[in-house]
Amino acid sequence: MDCSGKTAVVAGGFGGIGYATCNSLLSKGVKNLGIFDLFENGDLLQKLKSNFPKANIKFWKVDATKKSEIENGFKGAVAEFKSIDIFVTSVGVVDEMNPERCVQINLLGTMNLNYVAIDYMSVAKGGKGGLVANVASLSGIVPFPLCVAYCATKHGIVGLTRSLGSDFYLKTTGIKFVSICPGFTETPLLGNFAGSPVNSVKTDSAKLAQQTAETCGKLLVEALEKDKNGSIWMIDAGKMKEIIPPEYYSGPTGT
Repeated sequence: MDCSGKTAVVAGGFGGIGYATCNSLLSKGVKNLGIFDLFENGDLLQKLKSNFPKANIKFWKVDATKKSEIENGFKGAVAEFKSIDIFVTSVGVVDEMNPERCVQINLLGTMNLNYVAIDYMSVAKGGKGGLVANVASLSGIVPFPLCVAYCATKHGIVGLTRSLGSDFYLKTTGIKFVSICPGFTETPLLGNFAGSPVNSVKTDSAKLAQQTAETCGKLLVEALEKDKNGSIWMIDAGKMKEIIPPEYYSGPTGT
């Protein structure tokens, strides 16, 4: 999808990858940008407005675990922008000591964001269709023994996105879905791995090939431009690669 002149909303837009994605979208010519997040970051918001004075940039307080707040965010965005072309979800926590919280935010939060997005973007419900990108993780496509709950939620996000990213839904909604799977990226979230039952995670992660959030955000938008429904994009060590899972089963799946 060509981002120029489009309207985009980023959930988790003040986080490391989310904020970098906002910058990248605006650099590509996005006309309207909505930011959903738990708290407003006035400094970051003002920085975006200063760097991109021609863009219409708005913030809505949205807790991804509360469907009513997601609804209010979308209502506000559609009232302000008229329609939404691109929706990016970048919400998540690392909390191995509280796996229920991890599931509630990472997986159920992302599911809620997707389902409400469909209500507002689907051509069957008066929207224009568009593109939804869910930020999962490299641990959504490979095992990650050091953070089991986090890994499970990210696998769930990839499964969610691939399932929604089928022709079955595209024909009805006009919405394409893609999964983004970043490797170790320099964001505040990376430091939270120290709270894992395995305290060596933070030390070990520093030894792995890393990338800046800015690089990840740039490549994420390049993946959006591929406009390939149901696709999975790994972004690791500053490089982007499409992941094509093997076909294990070719029988009926409901699609």
